[in-house]
Amino acid sequence: MAEAKKQKHFVLVHGSNHGAWCWYKLKPQLEAAGFPTFVLV
Repeated sequence: MAEAKKQKHFVLVHGSNHGAWCWYKLKPQLEAAGFPTFVLV
């Protein structure tokens, strides 16, 4: 039986005093490394 490749997904959630803008530097880096990334607004 072939092993299924497990890929990690990242969901970025901001804190109470921030907005989704706080992930603007991290999101492109994660995506460039090949990880699907979602930011909750």
